[in-house]
Amino acid sequence: MDKYLSTCERLLDASKVDQEVWVAYILPKLPEKARTVYNRMPADRANVYQQLKRSLLDSYAISPFVYRQNFFGWKKRVACSYTEYLGEIEEHFDMWLHCMVPNGQEPNWRELLLRYRLDQQFPEEVAMHLADKNIVTAAESADLADEYLVQRKIYARTTSQRDTQNENLTLGQRWSGYSNSICTFCQRRGHVQSECYSDPKSPLYRGARRPSNQQMSANTEKVAPKREHDHGAYCASIEGQSMVDQRYKKYTGDVYIAQKPSAHLYLRDSGSTLSFLSRDALPTGWSPQMTGTTVTVTGIHQSRETYQLCKVPIVRDLYEGDLTVALTNCPPLPGVALVLGSDVDDETYEEDMSCGIATRRRVYDPPDPLNDG
Repeated sequence: MDKYLSTCERLLDASKVDQEVWVAYILPKLPEKARTVYNRMPADRANVYQQLKRSLLDSYAISPFVYRQNFFGWKKRVACSYTEYLGEIEEHFDMWLHCMVPNGQEPNWRELLLRYRLDQQFPEEVAMHLADKNIVTAAESADLADEYLVQRKIYARTTSQRDTQNENLTLGQRWSGYSNSICTFCQRRGHVQSECYSDPKSPLYRGARRPSNQQMSANTEKVAPKREHDHGAYCASIEGQSMVDQRYKKYTGDVYIAQKPSAHLYLRDSGSTLSFLSRDALPTGWSPQMTGTTVTVTGIHQSRETYQLCKVPIVRDLYEGDLTVALTNCPPLPGVALVLGSDVDDETYEEDMSCGIATRRRVYDPPDPLNDG
């Protein structure tokens, strides 16, 4: 529109046409949108060319930030002469000033340059928020940006607290119904037979079940002597060595934690109701997203302990995304940074660990050394 009006002005000047009748010459050739602008203006202003031109340019203007960006960042084309390039940046400059400076006033270069430098520091979210605001000074722009960021922090904090409360409520409801339940198949607390990983008839069945205590007693001559840590995920570790027993290598794999370039070793532990992660596996200076929930479980290092839950992004085979884990101050097992519990449900996992490999679970009564194996 600005180029069309400039061309008309040159032709009318060359023809020595009085400016008072320029509107009558230019208006019939304008598109429908421009004629609508003319019809909405008062008659005394619509027939004054300079006022009509101002309204038309306002209507067709994109954004002062776009013209400003074009002015400072416009590149010269190879086939373009320097004279042509100067004309191009003059057009962007004129449109920038047209959008920022009221008609007939001198531009305040101090404020314009301060706004330019300030806007360069705004993230895209803040810049979009301020784009439709009628801001005059750089100080006003800075105040609105600070106010917006404070509101976002308050909203994020309120949402996080509400999510944590809902998560705590859901967790309490889930465990209150199962805390005193005993499976009639494996005789363990915390679940019913229809949800037993050891029952072949259960839809959650995940492999052969370890012989029960009665079967082990009846076949004592076939069972090796029980070691001090011969239950739970400790079966998968070689005593005194930071490595996993070769028999359980198929339950391990590489996992990338919190976008860390180097991989760590994970162990699939389907008998554990939680996943455990060593703090040493987190990248230096990276803070996990704490859920605000703590749980007390038995089975880690043969003692009852309380752990904080947090969300950590991981990438591994068959699973990618945020994982809720309990943070431990030392590796859950020698050589293992992450123990994946039954809360990570991989239906496509071809061959999963049976609960004989891992027995960590949430308990509310003192652990029974005979039935907690």
